[in-house]
Amino acid sequence: PDPRALQHISPKTVVICADSGLDHALSLGLTPNIFLGDMDSVSSAALHTSQQATWKVITYDPLKDQTDTELALQYACTHVFTEITLLWGSGDRIDHVLGVLAALSHQSLRSVHNLVAWIGTDRVEVMHGPRSYNDKEGARRTYTEVVALEMAVMDRRSADSEAEPDATETSMS
Repeated sequence: PDPRALQHISPKTVVICADSGLDHALSLGLTPNIFLGDMDSVSSAALHTSQQATWKVITYDPLKDQTDTELALQYACTHVFTEITLLWGSGDRIDHVLGVLAALSHQSLRSVHNLVAWIGTDRVEVMHGPRSYNDKEGARRTYTEVVALEMAVMDRRSADSEAEPDATETSMS
């Protein structure tokens, strides 16, 4: 994650680390309160640190249906966090970026008043509508959700037909 994101995190912030997010948090000097995930991508050094620490550790089965990021966001929603800043370190795989954006668009996050994501060096403010806010000039503005992000990935392989090459389709609506 971009170190500039640390300016937006108060010392009283509850830090939730999802899997290899623990490595990123420790490298930024953040102390986790909760560490969760299936532990498949966290470094052995960070995992050892977590076993010695007093953080709450929640381990999930690797055969789960959610990503570790989704689990962290779900934890925050279940515990009624009204502000969430997501620091996400990787931006080099489009499927991961789309997965994070899809997770941030989940309807369970509508109750979060301030939802910000740092995806690599990009700061993204996520707004779920309908909602009102005051702009920089103090004018009251209202917005509604126009585009809901949904991601469907379909892998079509036809063993019978050589006319159709292997294809992966991604659609967003």
